[in-house]
Amino acid sequence: MLTNSKTRNLLIFLACFTFAIPLAGYTINGSYMRYSGDDYCDTARLVKFGFLGAFRHYYLNEGGRFSAVLMGEIVGLLDPKANGVLPGLAIFLWVGGLAFTIRMGTKFTPFAHSWLEILLGAEFLVFITLYEAPILSQSFYWRTGLLAYLTPLIFTTYLTGFVFLQIKRDRLSPYTLLLIAFLAFLVGGFSESTVALSAGFWALVFITCFIMRNMKIAWASRAIWLSGSALIGTLIAALVIFVAPGNTVRQLHDNMPRTYNILSLASISMKFTWDFLRGSLLGLPIPFALTFTYPMLLVVILASRQKITACKLTRQKIAMFLLIPVAGYLLMMCSIAPHVFAYTRYPELRVLLLACFVLVITLAGMGCLVAGVVVAFLQRLSLKLSHVAIGVIIILLCGSSLYPIYAARRIFDETPLYQKWATFWDARDREIRLAREKGNLDLEVVAIDHIITWVGELSPDPSYWYNVCASEYYRVNSISANQPGWNK
Repeated sequence: MLTNSKTRNLLIFLACFTFAIPLAGYTINGSYMRYSGDDYCDTARLVKFGFLGAFRHYYLNEGGRFSAVLMGEIVGLLDPKANGVLPGLAIFLWVGGLAFTIRMGTKFTPFAHSWLEILLGAEFLVFITLYEAPILSQSFYWRTGLLAYLTPLIFTTYLTGFVFLQIKRDRLSPYTLLLIAFLAFLVGGFSESTVALSAGFWALVFITCFIMRNMKIAWASRAIWLSGSALIGTLIAALVIFVAPGNTVRQLHDNMPRTYNILSLASISMKFTWDFLRGSLLGLPIPFALTFTYPMLLVVILASRQKITACKLTRQKIAMFLLIPVAGYLLMMCSIAPHVFAYTRYPELRVLLLACFVLVITLAGMGCLVAGVVVAFLQRLSLKLSHVAIGVIIILLCGSSLYPIYAARRIFDETPLYQKWATFWDARDREIRLAREKGNLDLEVVAIDHIITWVGELSPDPSYWYNVCASEYYRVNSISANQPGWNK
C-alpha cells in the first residue's frame, strides 16, 4: 500500500505539513521583533539625513554594504512593527526560491517529480539551515543580521534558478546577461562575507562549465556566459564595497589589525573553517546526519520511479563527486575570509549562517548524488528495488519527517518570551512618543531584557551608543532605560 501513488502523495503532503510546523514557529516568534541594537542607529541615520543622505553618510563613514543599507532604509520608512514581518516574509520567499531553483535544476536530471516533492525539499533545506544556525536570533530575528546574511541567500536562490532557466534556452540575449550581472551586483552588496561567498560560488560554476564544455556538453557554453556575467557583477560589487571610504573610518574606530598577507589569510581562514565544520558536526550530529540521509531517501523514491539511462560511472564523474566536499569547504572559507581579513579572529556567529547554508547544501547534494548513483547502478545490473524495499524507505522517510515536530517544541518554548518583549517594547514606544508630544525631551523609561543574544538594549546610561541612536530616532534629547517593570 505504501508504494501506491495516492498513498505516497499523501505521505509527502504530511511530511510537508510537519516541516511547516517549525517554520510557522519561527514566523510567529519573528512577528514579535521590533528595534534592537543597530536597528536604532540605522533608522536614526535615516531620520537625521533623509533617504539618500543616510546612504551617503553610511558609505562615507561606516562601510560599503550598499544593498543591506538601502533595504534597511526602505524598511526603516515603515512602522517598527515591520521588523516583525521580515522573518515570516523571508521564510516564504526562501522556500519559494529554493522550490524554483530545485525545479529548474531537476531539468538537468532524468528524475520525474511532483510539486509536493519539490516543496518538501525546499522546506527541509530552510528548516535545517535555520535549526542549525549558530545564533539564530542574530542572523534571522534581528533585522540587521537578517538583511546582511540571510537576505542575500534568498536572492541567490532565485538568481541561481534564473540561470538554470536561461541555460535551457537556445539563445542568450545580451539584456539577460546584463540583468544577471546587475542582480549578482545587488546580491554581493549585502555584506563583505556575502560578496566573497558569491564570488567563490560563481567562479567555481564558471570553471566547472569550462570543464563541461571540454566534455562536449551542449549547454556548457551558455552556462559559461551566464555564470561569467554573474561573476563580473559580483566582482564589481566587491570593488564598490572595498573602496568605500567608510571602511577606513570603521577600521580606525574598531582599532583591529587587518590580515594583508595572503598566505596568513588563507591559513587562518582554513583553520576557522575546520573549527566551524568540526563544531557543527559534533555539536548537532542528528540534524546534520539527517541533512545527508533525508535528501538521499527522497531521491531514492524519485529515482526508483523511472529508468535512469545515464548510469555509467566514469573517472570524471567519480572525481567530480569527490570534489563536492572540497568545493563546499572552499566556499565556507570564502564566507569566513572577509572577517579574518578585517579582524584576524573567529567570525561573529551570525556571519556563520552563510557557512551553515553551504554545509547544508553540500551534505544534501552528496546525499542526492549517492542515491542517484545507487539506483542507477542497480538498474544497470537489471535489478529493481522491490515494493518492500521502497516501502521501508518510505517508512524511514516518514519517521525522519517527525523530527521537525520534536524540534518545534524548543521553538515554541521561546514564544512567550518574545511575546512579552514585544508587549513591553510597544508600550515603551507609545510612552516615548506621547512624552515627546507633551514636550518632555529627557525621558526615563522601562529597561527591558536583551531579546537578541549579545546585542545591546537601551541602558540606564543616556550616553550609551544605542541610547543616543534611540534619542535621535525619537527626536528627543535623551533616553535613560532605568525604570523597573520587566521582572514584575
